[in-house]
Amino acid sequence: MTTLPRLNSVVFVATLMRAQGWNLVLFGAQSCGACRRLRPTLQHPAVQAVAQVFEVDAHDEPALAAQYGVFHLPALFLLHGADFHAPVEPLLDPAQLAAQLLALQLQPAQDEP
Repeated sequence: MTTLPRLNSVVFVATLMRAQGWNLVLFGAQSCGACRRLRPTLQHPAVQAVAQVFEVDAHDEPALAAQYGVFHLPALFLLHGADFHAPVEPLLDPAQLAAQLLALQLQPAQDEP
């Protein structure tokens, strides 16, 4: 299984702006068991058809994690380009997660944490 594209504070905004469209960002950590269980779901074609998926290591990027109000891992956020749209519940079922993402895309953007 491949790894998710990693973002850090230096490339975060520029990468998401280039990616355009809907982006799903996982704030996780290598030592996080729940993050390890979630990664295969995020790599499922059903999820990646709805949004491009990226990962930020919250331990390596504490300022970026603080900017998004990350207190617990894993934390998922839906962005449009680099603009915050909504937090996402980290569901393990790819079809349910994809359905949640589609539903969130139809709603107005929420305030950034």
